[in-house]
Amino acid sequence: MANVQFWQTERKGRDREDMKDYKLKAEVTFCFTKSGSAETATIELIADGEVVATTTIGGKTGDYAFENCTALASVVFAEGNAIESLGTSPYIESAIFRNTTALKSIVLPNSVKVIGANLFEGSGIETIQLSESLTAISEYAFAGCASLEGLTMPGAVKDIYDYAFLDCNSLTKVEFGFGVESFGTAIFMNCTALTSVSIPSTVKSMAGNPFINCPKLTNLVFDNQNPNYVFESNMIFDADKFTLLYYSPVITDELATTTFVSELEPQREFARTPL
Repeated sequence: MANVQFWQTERKGRDREDMKDYKLKAEVTFCFTKSGSAETATIELIADGEVVATTTIGGKTGDYAFENCTALASVVFAEGNAIESLGTSPYIESAIFRNTTALKSIVLPNSVKVIGANLFEGSGIETIQLSESLTAISEYAFAGCASLEGLTMPGAVKDIYDYAFLDCNSLTKVEFGFGVESFGTAIFMNCTALTSVSIPSTVKSMAGNPFINCPKLTNLVFDNQNPNYVFESNMIFDADKFTLLYYSPVITDELATTTFVSELEPQREFARTPL
């Protein structure tokens, strides 16, 4: 568990005789962990009891920095923040905001290119504005975010790693930008409320079925210009129809067999149940 320290100071003053008295209030939060440290500072300028200006200063964000900070309700990145990676690697746990259950909304600065592994796992995130520069979402990044309802991927996102949205059981809609290339293993596993996903033609690699136990997924929009996969009747095959990666749970085994078995070579077999 992260060790969090808070520091606060106030100073009163006046710049000119014809100006009001003001009070400068500063609150600083330090977080020290086994693998890094983080610090933020919020400075308010108060005149006649009213906040007339607020500044938030961002510092270095280390792995596990705010893990289990269950009272953390707001995160503001400083304007002009140049941080590029929230975490060290797609497969090395960063968990900076893991289990921050009071954190409901966050806006990532446009400098961020990588969301690290387990970054928001188990958090209370309901809405998130992703960086336009984002290229990768690492494994388990949003796993267990039970309040996350919808997501729009920027066009720069290319790679989504294993189990990125595991157990996001309020997630209903996902839109991918034209640029995503690879899906890791079971990226939407147990997203039981998911009804709508759009997949562009740029997808080159799927590590098996991305939609394990997504029983409500009935609106799957797939660009048939994709040369790597075939999409027919809510089913996804590889390019030669040898491997069935996904079929909608609303389509029966009988319909799936009638539609596709006759088109396959007799010696080939395919699964009639979701992978």
